[in-house]
Amino acid sequence: MNRFVISNCRLVDGTGARPREAAAVLIRGNRIERIGSSQEVLKAARESGAFEEIDGSGKTVIPGLIDSHAHLNFFRPRTTLEIDGVWA
Repeated sequence: MNRFVISNCRLVDGTGARPREAAAVLIRGNRIERIGSSQEVLKAARESGAFEEIDGSGKTVIPGLIDSHAHLNFFRPRTTLEIDGVWA
């Protein structure tokens, strides 16, 4: 099956808006097809065919990948070797 609904989750959409509570995300293949309240997304999913529901209760769904590793204290390295701490 290539359609999934993550329902009953907190949804952070990445726009800076407040998180949506009791939200759902309909995914077809590797694409987001619809977001909204759990009730409206589940209704739309049921009307358009088979899908697998994943209960996201107590979970938060966030967009994409986030680079959460950064070094903000570099000292203007001249080479990647200096960044890695290898002094040639």
